[in-house]
Parts: sequence; structure tokens; C-alpha cells
Amino acid sequence: MMDAAPPVFLAVDSGGTKTQACIANVNGDIIGTGIAGPSNYAALGPVEWTAVIMEAIRGAKRETKGRFARAWIGSAGVTCNTDEKEAAAHIASTLCIPLDTVQVTNDTQLLCTHLATKGIVVIAGTGSVVQAFQKDTHGLFAPILRVGGLGPLLGDEGGGFGVGREALRAVLYEEPGTERLLAAILDSWHLVSKEELLAASYAHIGKFGIRATQSHIAALTPVRNAKHSVH
Repeated sequence: MMDAAPPVFLAVDSGGTKTQACIANVNGDIIGTGIAGPSNYAALGPVEWTAVIMEAIRGAKRETKGRFARAWIGSAGVTCNTDEKEAAAHIASTLCIPLDTVQVTNDTQLLCTHLATKGIVVIAGTGSVVQAFQKDTHGLFAPILRVGGLGPLLGDEGGGFGVGREALRAVLYEEPGTERLLAAILDSWHLVSKEELLAASYAHIGKFGIRATQSHIAALTPVRNAKHSVH
């Protein structure tokens, strides 16, 4: 009789720009990784979100064997218990594993594993959020204070979108010293003149929504950092 497949453990970091899945064995060794595209839960909804998560998981499982003993998905755009339960149900059903072995939280909580009893988590990716956590009486980390995490319409200062947005404002308002920055942005977006920038900034919103526009503008961050300091 063949031995049962060994238990493995899944963690997924689900963000506004990319999704990364990691599989570890019982010793904590990473034995598989996979990457997929953006998977903000609020932007995609449970069905599309699950499809992107599964793409990353399939990549991680390509060279690994085992059964998932536990799965933890930390996702941007998961903001309440309803989101957590709905997302966990979709993952459990798709992976064919018990619901009580799946945990879905906001992506900030993935980083709590490095904390002792309390601490502050800062995420500055496509979006941005700062959140303080403290271990409760059950040994779990509970959020006690949050700043940011409001998305592209209401916040994202300090994230890639916020940085890219300020770079675009600087060149559109023709602030002094932005000539090189303008040239770099035009080159990055394959444009010819400043007059094309405004339309290009909103080019994705009609077909793909605000999150696609957010990622499009966030991609300017390396250009801005290399060419100019926007105050």
C-alpha cells in the first residue's frame, strides 16, 4: 500500500500588482513558488479572484507533491469578516480541502508572523497601508489601529500609485525641473508629447476599471525615482 501524500502548507500573498504562492514542507522549507497577476479581492470579486489565486498555486505545485494541511491567503481588498468567509469558501471548494484548514485575511496580517507580541506593519506596494497589531489572549494578532488602505480613490499615498500620480501631476503642471521626468514618462508609455499624457492616464479605466489604471500609473514609480524628486 502506498504512503499517503505528505502534508504541505500553502501561503499566498495576493496584491494589487502580483500574486505569489509559496508551498512549504513540515520543516518549513520552501518547496514550490508560483506567480500570477493582480488579485485585489475588492476589485475582482470572489470568482475572478479565486481564478488568479489558483493560477499562482498551480505554478507553485508544478514540481511539488503533497496534500494541503493548511492554507493562508493574505489578500489586498479583504476588509471584513464577510470577505474572509466568502473567499475562504471559494478556495476550500476549489482546492477540495476542508474549510477549517483555510484562512483568508487582509495582506497586512501575513506579516504578523514575524512579530513577538505587538508591532507595526507597513505595506507600500501598488497601494499603501500602515497597521498596528497586538497579540490577544488567544495568541492571535488583532489589528488595533490602521492608517491608509483606502484604495486609489481615497488614498494610497506613499504607494506606487500615489508616487506615479504625483509624478504625472508634476509634469502636467510643468513644475520646474521636470523636463527629464517628462521625457522618461513619455518613453515609458511610448508617447510623443505631453498633450497625450492625460488621455493615456485614463486609457485603461473604461475597459478594465480603476484598478487597472492604478497599476498602470503605479508602474511609473521606478521612472519617477530615477529621474526626479517630487515634493
